[in-house]
Amino acid sequence: MIKPGSSIVPGTQPLDSDLAQSWDRVGDTAYVFRLRQGVRWQPKPPVNGRELTADDVKYTYDRFLATKGNPNRTVLEMVDKVEALDKYTVKFTLKEPNAWFVDHLASTSTWIIARECVEKYGDLKKWESVVGTGPWMLERYESGARLSFIRNPNCFYPNLPYVDSVELTINPDPNAAFAAFLAGKLDFGPEYGMTIRRGDVAAAKKRLGHWWLPLQTREFLVPSGRITAMKLDQDPLKDVRVRRAIAMADNWREILERNPLAQGKGAPNPVIPAALKEWSVPI
Repeated sequence: MIKPGSSIVPGTQPLDSDLAQSWDRVGDTAYVFRLRQGVRWQPKPPVNGRELTADDVKYTYDRFLATKGNPNRTVLEMVDKVEALDKYTVKFTLKEPNAWFVDHLASTSTWIIARECVEKYGDLKKWESVVGTGPWMLERYESGARLSFIRNPNCFYPNLPYVDSVELTINPDPNAAFAAFLAGKLDFGPEYGMTIRRGDVAAAKKRLGHWWLPLQTREFLVPSGRITAMKLDQDPLKDVRVRRAIAMADNWREILERNPLAQGKGAPNPVIPAALKEWSVPI
């Protein structure tokens, strides 16, 4: 219903209205959201472009909290109940005060879904079940190959999107993907975030740049981190020697060199607590 703000000011975490046009906190444990009127689902079966209402919001979050084994349930575990007060008004009552509740609603795991899609497709794992209200409609999915999107004529954002279609190519081989980029088959860099690897910059500039218009690139810092978690109650990970061998087998220098979000170096294990220093692998 809401989303992270599009313009970020340092020191702030703004949220923008989306399906919810506005909201208010009532006391310490209740929030009332007023939906945009006239928002329609994408004109695809089984929803076929009907209007989105408060019942859709209530259905989504009731299902979210009731689905057994939902790994994202903790995102909204503070919610006690959801009520559709009228066609365009939804009330959330929390079990206790939670300052981060509205931020949690902006999570990518809390998007609104249509009851018709669940009734027809069950677990929503089929690509045909992807029906939303946003600017792009998933027209076709070829497993391991591509995703094709077309413009949603019902989009509630004025005059958006600007183009008629977008095709996303899936290529697990980074070298083949980069070759396709050099050949002009891709409009954006093939790595995550539409970037290219540091080691490929020189080749890209040589192939795609011209003396009158050199290829412009820019390096930027992305505060990002990754962790590896192991289930210590299971074999063979119970054995400390196995865990140490796994840690030592990773070539961290190669990862940092090839990762498009790295600049060839990383912080020296900044998140390793002192009590776990024996697990730290020098970089």
